[in-house]
Amino acid sequence: MQDLPSPTVAVINTSEDVAELLGTALSDEGYDTAVGYVVDFRAGRQDLDEFLRRHRPQVIIWDIAIPYALNWEYFLRVRETHGDCSFVLTTTNKDALESIVGPTETTEIVGRPFDLEHVIQAVQRVIARLNGKSPTAG
Repeated sequence: MQDLPSPTVAVINTSEDVAELLGTALSDEGYDTAVGYVVDFRAGRQDLDEFLRRHRPQVIIWDIAIPYALNWEYFLRVRETHGDCSFVLTTTNKDALESIVGPTETTEIVGRPFDLEHVIQAVQRVIARLNGKSPTAG
């Protein structure tokens, strides 16, 4: 019944283990996934813009981790150059991040430690908004 292709979700995290876990969980839910590591992008071992152009994600899960300022600035650059994407931000400092980001249709914030189901629900909500549907409560 559903002819639409599976949305692509890019998981970009400072922890390879967490990134792989999220990527696997989202794949199990039927999403196409691409996994990248912040440290590889920052060190120049992988080009983030090329990664995003190649995978063309509709949603990017981005980890705002220590060092917060550096990761936040890096995220802002990505959001500026790839503004057509929606974001799910994960962080240990959810309250502070919510006060900075404010309410937005294109960003969900999930506190860490997180339950995988909460991240999946956040992805489902932003995709529902992208598709013009009313997201279900998570």
